Amino acid sequence: MQLKINAGNQDFYVKKDTYKEPMASMHYHIAFELYYVISGERDYFIEDRFLKVSDGDFLLIPPNTMHRTAGKGATRVLVHFTEPFLLRYFTRETLEALVIKDKPFVFHPAKEDREFFEKTVSRLLEEWDSFVRGQENHAAYVLFELLFRMNSTKNDYVEQRYSDQRISRIVQYINENYSRITSIDQVADTFYLSKFYLCRLFAKELGVSMISYLNMIRIRAACAMIEANKLTMTEIALQCGFNSSSYFCKVFKTEMGISPKTYRAKFLGEGS
Repeated sequence: MQLKINAGNQDFYVKKDTYKEPMASMHYHIAFELYYVISGERDYFIEDRFLKVSDGDFLLIPPNTMHRTAGKGATRVLVHFTEPFLLRYFTRETLEALVIKDKPFVFHPAKEDREFFEKTVSRLLEEWDSFVRGQENHAAYVLFELLFRMNSTKNDYVEQRYSDQRISRIVQYINENYSRITSIDQVADTFYLSKFYLCRLFAKELGVSMISYLNMIRIRAACAMIEANKLTMTEIALQCGFNSSSYFCKVFKTEMGISPKTYRAKFLGEGS
């Protein structure tokens, strides 16, 4: 997986599309992603949670949150936005009223509210045309209205569970202990499973190998440390659980498409 540092240099966009195939692997983005399911059904694997969404559901995925999709096909509207985009039009105090979640959030409007949300999503799609022509303020206000109502009206969503309940605990364990995990055997022993069975279970439920997932979690943490610009690359590698700087650089480039030094230079605006 190669992850772009910036999604097309855009901090806001809206699109409508239909998905039928599962997403290739776990991944994350640097912006918020808000999905509205017009019709159909999708399964989302987000961090250590399983979330099934269908007609009329909204799903908000915070930045830097690992996720992938599977399941049946669905027609949906995707809204990609960043906090700096909203701060161009609203004060931070105003945005606090949105109660934007730092955890994945699914919202299913009550029957009496559904018409409002359907119309507001349609308005947002229409305003995207204005945004493309440089009149982005209208789209920002519609997005604010949508987020505000999501957080201030009745939510009828009922969360479902993984088919195998152990996977949630396993993923949570990796998320919390990635810097101290030295081998797959360590994880297998923790959950009293064989290494072979654990790897097969993980790949079946999440569609990605455990090593790939562990590396993605480590690289996500490394990106945050690089952006903070307080540690050397060697220190970052060790703190993220890599036993050598060379292996860290190799995995980082595989995941991000660029070296850690290039990432730091781009983030700090120092060129490549």
